[in-house]
Amino acid sequence: MDVSAEDLAWLSQRIGVFDPGAKAPSSSSIIDDPQAGLVVEPTGVAGSAAPVIALVGWPTGRHHSLIKAAEARLAVQEGAGEIWLAVDTDLLVAGDNSSASAVLADIIAVSQVVDEPARVGVVAGSVDKQKIEALARIAQRAEVAVLAVPAGADLPSTACELAVYGVETLEGAVDALYAGAHRVFITPASR
Repeated sequence: MDVSAEDLAWLSQRIGVFDPGAKAPSSSSIIDDPQAGLVVEPTGVAGSAAPVIALVGWPTGRHHSLIKAAEARLAVQEGAGEIWLAVDTDLLVAGDNSSASAVLADIIAVSQVVDEPARVGVVAGSVDKQKIEALARIAQRAEVAVLAVPAGADLPSTACELAVYGVETLEGAVDALYAGAHRVFITPASR
């Protein structure tokens, strides 16, 4: 894909790196200067010059709400500008309000420990359209700032900022942005 310098500058503001295992700043092999942020585990926040997004409860979202809240509080204290909460999308079964309430309670528990200017987002670990739409409704109800979905998922209609993670190519990043994503997060090549 032939991309002009002007297009790369525009893309760099919308592309970040999704590297939960990173202990040091990561870079993308797709774009030289990804500026949309670096997604890491809460223990990987300190020491990064890039905007940092701490991913709590990753990968299953099955951690206890108190553990997720503690991870979020630690990450904000260490300098994270955003907290993305992984939720258990298996709880999002059509018509099951008690499970939806459990997801909402998880979001509220984390939101209560994240002070401004840091923002809260939720992460869908599934590409299942019904589960993502259910999570989008819950996220919007909880007034979270960001809904992150995996590459390959249909983007839901929501008032939340949409982020797509797990993108592997420049073409995939552009496609996600054209589909309505606000930011795209590249998964670095294996180390």
